[in-house]
Amino acid sequence: MVEGFGDTYTDDLPITTEPPFEYTEMSDIQRTMLEAYFKDKASDFKEAKISASPTAVELMSYMRTRYGISNEYSAEQMRKIAGLRYSINVRYAVNTGEYVFVQDASMKLISSIMENKLNGIEVKRSFTRQYHTENAAHILGYVGLMTTEEYEKYSLLNYANDAMVGKDGAENAFEKYLHGKDGEVEASVFDRYRDPLYKEASFKPYIIAAMIFLAKVKDPVAKLKELEENAKKRQNVD
Repeated sequence: MVEGFGDTYTDDLPITTEPPFEYTEMSDIQRTMLEAYFKDKASDFKEAKISASPTAVELMSYMRTRYGISNEYSAEQMRKIAGLRYSINVRYAVNTGEYVFVQDASMKLISSIMENKLNGIEVKRSFTRQYHTENAAHILGYVGLMTTEEYEKYSLLNYANDAMVGKDGAENAFEKYLHGKDGEVEASVFDRYRDPLYKEASFKPYIIAAMIFLAKVKDPVAKLKELEENAKKRQNVD
């Protein structure tokens, strides 16, 4: 269903999608998650008489048995099922956020899920910070998954293993202000604040107001100079 609507689902298993199965090049987070999974399944591996750090082929064989995947499924189908089960199970072995099956799902997929009332799948809306400009990208910066070194730092602040953090520019410099808190938001909040970005300055730290300014103004430097030149000088009253 997901692929039929042109969407992609989250598959954290760093193994090729078809045989001969091999480990793919991993990010720091993927490697950390895989090692946590190995540690969590150590007793299972020992009982199955496979290495504590199994090869991709050994791991796929283990998963077929562990998750009761029928031999009627092809190797490619089995890999998809195993990848989904792994992506869910690994979150019990390492500090990560909840499993998100599809991010930025299309309305067609969402409608189909809700119409069919699929068990175990919940549609949620979430916040995203979006800059409606191509200017000052080097100032705004960007976010991404943590490296091992970054996780050592942010884990002390109770960041989830798969949290997105500021990598450069203002996103990095003001990470502690912009990161937000895990939790749920009432739907009414989305309707109240989804349009007027300018209003964010009234209930967010001043840094948010500055970032909105950078996102909305094509030439921030020129605009600031203009405001400075046109500003009324303050007068001291004795």
